[in-house]
Amino acid sequence: MTIVTFTMPDARDPKALLLADVLSSLSEVRQNRAVPVADYQSGPPVVVPIEPREGGKVLRCWFNARDAVARDGGQAVFGWSLWARHDGHYQAIHHAVWKRPDGRLIDVTPSEASTNAVLFMPDARVPFDYVGHRAPAGFILHKDSNRAGQDYRWVDRNDRPYEGYVLERMEA
Repeated sequence: MTIVTFTMPDARDPKALLLADVLSSLSEVRQNRAVPVADYQSGPPVVVPIEPREGGKVLRCWFNARDAVARDGGQAVFGWSLWARHDGHYQAIHHAVWKRPDGRLIDVTPSEASTNAVLFMPDARVPFDYVGHRAPAGFILHKDSNRAGQDYRWVDRNDRPYEGYVLERMEA
């Protein structure tokens, strides 16, 4: 098993911006029709500070964001954390952050990466399914890609390829 390490790219990194453009343009990223789009937001990648909350758990961003909303109001914002991989590829991982009542975005999930912020792209098409505990698979843009639609693939948590957009069952 290959260990993949990640670093947060700069918000102006051309490959990170290409990854965001590709994700935004892909038709296989489908809106969860059970959730009104108006309840969520989309936009370009932004740097979001990581400020873990007491009781927050690594790899449980959807539940950590939901718990922050329950405690302090605001909204869970779903989308993608964008990462540069040690092998030169760029990866988008489904993620959730907390939008405070004052509108500020905070990542309340403790990070396994040695960073104090995450490059996050809100995407209204991909809310987390709290009933079925499902999240979209990750997405990898090949290191040699230089335009939208060139050399990408969907992957599961173990970096195994999927065909198109899939939902992956998460533990409860």
